[in-house]
Amino acid sequence: MGFVFWLGQNLDRAGFEAFPAKSVAAAIELLETLQLTVDLIVINYTLSGTASLISQSRRDRANLKVISLVEDADAPVPPDADEQYLKPSGIYNDFKQDWLRKIRNVLVETPLAIG
Repeated sequence: MGFVFWLGQNLDRAGFEAFPAKSVAAAIELLETLQLTVDLIVINYTLSGTASLISQSRRDRANLKVISLVEDADAPVPPDADEQYLKPSGIYNDFKQDWLRKIRNVLVETPLAIG
């Protein structure tokens, strides 16, 4: 299971609604089909169409939060990202705890459980 889908499952377990997508195009289609208004987007900024997805989503939700996944810790933070975190190379328990804390800090101050 990939990181984004793992994260989605754990956010669901914590009481959030998560909608993982395999690509920017799939995310846009999902948002349009379900008429979703989102609070947070976690996205890899190297994917084509990322800026369009964020721009479109911010029209629906001015206080949308965006977390950029990066593969290089020294990569510049994209101008429309609120936070930037290193994409995990493996999904280990300490890394899981850290990621869930990051999401909690961005969204709300309630503990998230790891599944």
